[in-house]
Amino acid sequence: MQRPTGVRSLSSRHTRVTTMQPDTSASPPSLAPWRLKFVRCIFGVVGLGVGILLVSAGYYHQRAKHEKVDAWVKTPCRIVTWSVDISRSSFGDRVQPTMTYQYDFAGKTHTSSNYDEATDWIVDLRDFEEEGDAARRGPAYCYVNPADPSEASFRAARLWFPYSLIGGGGLLALVSFVFLVRTFLPSRRLRSLSVPERQRLFFRHLLVGAGVGLLALGVHLMHEQHVLDAIHGQFIRSQLIAVPARVEANGITEERGSGRRSHMIYNMVHLVYSYEQNGRRWFSNRWYFDASKVDGGMKQEAQALVRAHPIGHELTAWIHPQKPWLATLETRWQWHHVWLLIPISVLMGALWMVAVGLKRPRA
Repeated sequence: MQRPTGVRSLSSRHTRVTTMQPDTSASPPSLAPWRLKFVRCIFGVVGLGVGILLVSAGYYHQRAKHEKVDAWVKTPCRIVTWSVDISRSSFGDRVQPTMTYQYDFAGKTHTSSNYDEATDWIVDLRDFEEEGDAARRGPAYCYVNPADPSEASFRAARLWFPYSLIGGGGLLALVSFVFLVRTFLPSRRLRSLSVPERQRLFFRHLLVGAGVGLLALGVHLMHEQHVLDAIHGQFIRSQLIAVPARVEANGITEERGSGRRSHMIYNMVHLVYSYEQNGRRWFSNRWYFDASKVDGGMKQEAQALVRAHPIGHELTAWIHPQKPWLATLETRWQWHHVWLLIPISVLMGALWMVAVGLKRPRA
């Protein structure tokens, strides 16, 4: 039976209309090739410039002092004193770690109290006391100027800091340079890909780069907020013992907020206390395992907190009996520890971004 021609023509016309409709669900709207290259050039040039800047900063950072101490001779020494000097003036209490040591060089015995000739970094009291305990147990070494044996430094040249800038900046500059080269000289694999596939590959690489940057930021925040110290303090809390302590110094410093809170002033309260353990006196400045200063709130609240801990005030400190430099005034979990979740969240988000960017798409 022959079908009506009108129906056949309508069916064929309907078929032609449906087959000519574009398939928009296959891929997202794509950028023009020249725009994609322009974006890649921006990222490459910025990364190359920052990398060169970091290399220059690392190379010239206290370069003369590091080269000076690096040429000195490593010599055994004996620790004479290792303590903390607290002086009071109209500008407030000044806490300065002090130490003296003796060494034999060129047939003579010399005495020095120069702790670190290469840098002028402020040393945390916990790190200072731990280093002193290891030095008193021995062996201990200092670094002597052979041209003038009376000049010495207990610490060696801290070359890792400028060379970490040089290494990190050089790696960033190298990656950015390769990124720029591959922008104009794509590999055979890239040439075989379509424009949407190239864009997806570019955004995956961009996601990995952003994840690596966030990973570095998270590590920095963890270091600044002493996250590992807080976690470690909770793990060893059952091993701590209570010892009597005495307040040696206190004070308030003002710190300005950052970002949208740059107009706010935070009054940070500092406290230094001493205690006896293993036959000697130790010093600490930790309120908590993760904090050597606390936010006293408004100026009046900070002053009230300082008045509650006057110099000479007796209090209780919690220390580790085998590691007396681990001391804290509070052992319980505090509400401010909630903020420690921020760097942990940044690290988790960075790892997720890197994992998603490195994950191979399904065929």
